[in-house]
Amino acid sequence: MPDLTPEPTVTYLRRGSQPDLSIPNASPIENLVHELMGEAELDATVFDAQSTPQDWKPASPLVLIEARKQGPPSGHRNAILCPQCDLSTWKGSEQCWNCGFRLLDYYEEVAANEFAERKLRIEGRIRREREKRMKIAGMMALAAFASMILSSYSPAWFQMPLLFGGMGLLCVASVIVKLHQ
Repeated sequence: MPDLTPEPTVTYLRRGSQPDLSIPNASPIENLVHELMGEAELDATVFDAQSTPQDWKPASPLVLIEARKQGPPSGHRNAILCPQCDLSTWKGSEQCWNCGFRLLDYYEEVAANEFAERKLRIEGRIRREREKRMKIAGMMALAAFASMILSSYSPAWFQMPLLFGGMGLLCVASVIVKLHQ
């Protein structure tokens, strides 16, 4: 497939000449560049009459097009504050656009610390639950032994339920202990 992009045309301007600002199908940026080029003039203190088109520079008022990265406005939904300079920068940037602070490394470290803290909290909660269940199993075992001992001192009609109830409690306590080791 042939390349259909038009070849760029370069117009060289000399002092006092006026460029043709009518460019068919030009974007607003191209028109602005042509307007600025129309205001270009040679600085005679630096260059001689034999200067090349690369020697041209803009006339006053001086218009600077800054190629610096800029951070987002402070209320933007993708703006975050840099922890070093407290200025707005883009979320997801590797570095702060204002001071160059390594955000990616900082937030990886923060995420690792939060993960470690969360892991410790979860492990502590699991440990407390295990201790609570072990206490319950211990109390059930104690109640089981007490009911088996009391079965020998109770009336005959109450001995069997106490004995089997104690053995049942002992089985449940041993299952609790076995599950939570």
